[in-house]
Amino acid sequence: MQQRWLAIRPGDRVRHRQRGDGLVLAMTPGGKAKVRLDGDPGLPWTLPLVELQPIAPPPPEPPPVAQRPVHRLSGPSIEGLAVPPLPQVEPAENSLVRAELRQTIEAMRLGVVPAEFVRDYTVGRDATLEAVEDILELQGGMRVLWGDYGSGKTHMLDITERIALERGYLTSRIVLDPQEVPPSHPRRLYSAIVDRLRYPDDQGHGLEPLFQKLAGSSEHAQPEGHFASRFFSPYLFAAEQGDPEFLDWMRDYVDGCNMDVSDGNRQLAKLGWTGPRLLTLSDYRTYGRMYMHLLGNVAAWAQDAGYQGLFLLFDEVEFVDSLSQQELGYAMEVLKHYAAVTVPKTDLEFDPDALYRGGHRVHRELRLFYRSSQPLTVMFALTPLPDIEAAFRGILSSELYNIGLEPLRSEHMAELMERVLRLYLRAYPDAGLVQDDLPGVLQGVQDAAADRGSSPRVLVRALASQLDACRWKAKRAARSSAS
Repeated sequence: MQQRWLAIRPGDRVRHRQRGDGLVLAMTPGGKAKVRLDGDPGLPWTLPLVELQPIAPPPPEPPPVAQRPVHRLSGPSIEGLAVPPLPQVEPAENSLVRAELRQTIEAMRLGVVPAEFVRDYTVGRDATLEAVEDILELQGGMRVLWGDYGSGKTHMLDITERIALERGYLTSRIVLDPQEVPPSHPRRLYSAIVDRLRYPDDQGHGLEPLFQKLAGSSEHAQPEGHFASRFFSPYLFAAEQGDPEFLDWMRDYVDGCNMDVSDGNRQLAKLGWTGPRLLTLSDYRTYGRMYMHLLGNVAAWAQDAGYQGLFLLFDEVEFVDSLSQQELGYAMEVLKHYAAVTVPKTDLEFDPDALYRGGHRVHRELRLFYRSSQPLTVMFALTPLPDIEAAFRGILSSELYNIGLEPLRSEHMAELMERVLRLYLRAYPDAGLVQDDLPGVLQGVQDAAADRGSSPRVLVRALASQLDACRWKAKRAARSSAS
C-alpha cells in the first residue's frame, strides 16, 4: 500500500507528532518538505516526509459573534492607485535562483511570509531595518516593536529573524499565546524557546546541535570548568559517559520538561559527577530568575561555539485580551526579567535587585546573569493596547528601546506592487504578461482589498493570484494558437 506521505504536495495541510500542524510550502531533496508550522509562523522548518501526516482542510470558521470585537487587518487605501508600468527585468540568472523565486511566489499565494527574497519586496521600513541592524551590532539588548493590527509586525519579525540568522545568531521565534505559550508561565515559555532554536548553519533545532558543538570541551562539561553550567554541564558530562538512557532523561530535563530531579541526581552521582545538584525546573509564575539564567547560558555557550549569540523574537496575538489582571501582573514580572538582563540598569523603571529570587536559598543565590557579558538580544512585537502600554511604562524608562511601526501609505502600495511584479517576472520570464493585463490585475487587487482589508499580506497574496491567472491565460492562448 502506498505510504500516506507520498501524496503530500505543496499547499497541503500536514501534522507532525511533536511540532503540530502546518502548511507545506515546498518539497526538498532527500524526502523532506519545508513546512510553515502554525505555532511558529517564522521561517519554515525542513521536516522528513515520513514524519508528516496529511490532514483534511479545517471546517469553515463560524461567523464572528456580534458581541466580540473583531480586529480587521487594515492598511492604506489603494483606491485611485495608478496602473503600474510593466517593468523590464532580467530573468533569474540560474535554475537555483529561479526555484527560490518561485518558492517565494508560492509562499505569497498561500498568504505566508517567504524565507527568501522577503527584503526584496519590503517597503517603507528603512528606519526599522536600520534599528534591527543596530541592535545586532550591539550583540545584546532589547527592543519593543509597536504596531497596530495589520501594520506588518509579523512581517518585520520574519525579516529580523532572517537578518539575525545571516549575521550568525541562534534565533528562536515565539508566538505568545495564553493557552499554549503563556508569558505568565516561565518554564513553558523557556521550553518553547529552546524547542524552536534555529541555527545559521542549518544544523537543526533545539539545544542538541549546540551541545554537539561543545562536545569534548572539559571547560564546559566538567564542574570545575571555566564555562561550567549548573544546568547544562551535567548533560555534556552524561554524554561523555555513554549512557543513552540517562542521556535521554537529561535531554528532557534541559528542554524544560517536568522531571523528578532526585532520580537524575542519583544517576549523576553514580557516574561520578561532583558538581552542584540539579534543580527542579518549576513553572511557578514567580520563578523567572532561573530561566533568565538558563537563556543567558544558551547565549553565552552559543558564542563559545562560534556563533554571535542568541536572538529571541516574541510575537503577541492579543494575549492581553485573554489575561486577567492577576495573570497580566505575573506576565509583566516575567518580562521584567528579560529587561533586567538586556537593558542597562539606569534605563529600567524598576529595581532588578528587587525581583523575586525564589523561596529556597539555592534559588535566591542563583545569579540572574549566567555571565556578566552575555550576547542575549530580545525583541517583542506588541499591539499598543492601553493595558500593555501602561504595563511597559513600568519596565522601560527610555523611548530609545521602542520602535514604532507606522502604517504604510498609498505610495508604498505602488512600490510594493512594482517590486512583486519584478520578482514574479524574474521567476516566470515566459509568463507572457503585457501592459494591457495590468488594469485587470490592479482591479483584482482592489477587489480583494475591499473584501478583506488592504494589509500588505492581503495585497501581495491577491497580486500573486492575479498574475497567476494572467500567466495561465497566456499559456492557454499559446496552446490554442499552436493547435
